[in-house]
Amino acid sequence: MEKNVLFFCIGLLCVCFLTQCKKDNTLTDITLYNQPTSVIKQYIKGKWILHYDIGGINGKTRHNYVNSYMEFRFGSIDSIIKNINSTIEIKSPINWFKAQDIFTNSSIYLMGYSLYKTGASSSYRVSEIKNDTLIIAEPVADGYGYMLTRY
Repeated sequence: MEKNVLFFCIGLLCVCFLTQCKKDNTLTDITLYNQPTSVIKQYIKGKWILHYDIGGINGKTRHNYVNSYMEFRFGSIDSIIKNINSTIEIKSPINWFKAQDIFTNSSIYLMGYSLYKTGASSSYRVSEIKNDTLIIAEPVADGYGYMLTRY
């Protein structure tokens, strides 16, 4: 009888240990465009694999990416890096600013940045995380939406 109780306790400890050590990599689905910048930063901080974008004039043009990523760093200076096939397209401080959203007509925060080589200003709308995919959009009618997952 003592052996059965001992095996039961050991089995119970193993089950408890294994369930506690299981890492949950699933992100919560969350709408981000209507959140304060502190919440947006909390959810997007770090490096993200860029898989594809979709959009353009017809809304259906798709570009697939390999070896590409975006990285968001938040500290005394917020910054963004966008690397497409080992070529840096964006390496810039982030300037958060309020603007009217063309999709919802509400006032939201946009992520302003400068293109790496030209210095031209542009911005992104941090839209949402859905099914572990971060969706970032160019806030213009014929812009592209970028689909990213955690690195």
